[in-house]
Amino acid sequence: MVDSLKKPELKEELRSGVKAPAKDTILTPRFYTTDFDEMAAMDISVNEDELEAILQDLRDDFNRRHCIRGEEFNQSWDWLDD
Repeated sequence: MVDSLKKPELKEELRSGVKAPAKDTILTPRFYTTDFDEMAAMDISVNEDELEAILQDLRDDFNRRHCIRGEEFNQSWDWLDD
């Protein structure tokens, strides 16, 4: 049998049915937090041109004609709740 087709061996933690807790490392932290005050105070002026270009791409909506929008889509959607 080709080695790449062999069934991988089960780790002990999977065989026992008890999964070991995840390790907290720089690549796999247990949770993420966002400091919104710190983000609001960030100086993003050096990236202003790039950010404005991204926003313009979103406004232009290049995928506007990607989806088929039939008569069912082209109706008034005012009846939907906010």
